[in-house]
Amino acid sequence: MVHTKEINPHITEITGITVDDTTNAPQLKDVLQRFKLFLGNAVFVAHDVKFDYSFISKSLQKIGLEPLLNRSLCSLALAERTIVSYRYALSYLNETLRLNPEARHHRAMSDVITTYGLFLLSLENWMKI
Repeated sequence: MVHTKEINPHITEITGITVDDTTNAPQLKDVLQRFKLFLGNAVFVAHDVKFDYSFISKSLQKIGLEPLLNRSLCSLALAERTIVSYRYALSYLNETLRLNPEARHHRAMSDVITTYGLFLLSLENWMKI
């Protein structure tokens, strides 16, 4: 969580997160600085990576930090090449493939765990090709 004074109602509808949930959360600047240190030079992996990468990179710039320069890998693109599925939305793949039984989609840690499971399965399938 990140402290905020307002949340778009659509975001609350999708995530279930309210302003009250962020009352004791750290400020965005602190979270982004820690994230940048955590990421270091690692590859940035996300489902539909362009969105997350761009969002975080622009957020870093808004607080005066350098944009992301890390290489990136898209678990959605990887899944499309290694898994046969009717749809490739993370929630659909999770339900179909049972990647994360505790999933609460559009919640950061839950999506990380689900994406990690999808990434591993995609790599396993890639090795079989």
